[in-house]
Amino acid sequence: MSGVFRGILGATFILAVALPLRADDADSAKAIVDKAIKATGSEDKLSKLRVISMKLKGTLHEGDMNISLTGEFTSQGGDKTRAIVHAEINGQAFTITEVLNRDKGWRNDQEATQEMSADELKEAQQGAYESWLTHPNSAQGQGR
Repeated sequence: MSGVFRGILGATFILAVALPLRADDADSAKAIVDKAIKATGSEDKLSKLRVISMKLKGTLHEGDMNISLTGEFTSQGGDKTRAIVHAEINGQAFTITEVLNRDKGWRNDQEATQEMSADELKEAQQGAYESWLTHPNSAQGQGR
């Protein structure tokens, strides 16, 4: 089941973080950033924001399984993240939690909490930094 958990967490990360990265051209990306700035009231207010938080709900279609999932993703700076995914597989509920705090990372997949391996930690750090780069503050030097 560990492979399924990693697949769910990976797919959730892609949905929550990577898909917003897709912009067809620079004008579209700039329009999105301008809209985010306007929604907060001003660049000054936006520069004070230090946390990104998002929630998700959906269904992952894996082979012949339809996996209902919900979750939330929080990022503070380019080196601190928390992702929590609640999924239901064949009627059984699961919760997967992954936390990155700078140079340490942990994963809990219902059975136990484990520290990330060196490779997992490096991947989580890179993903957190890439996610933070999509935040308007990172473009103003407020990222890491």
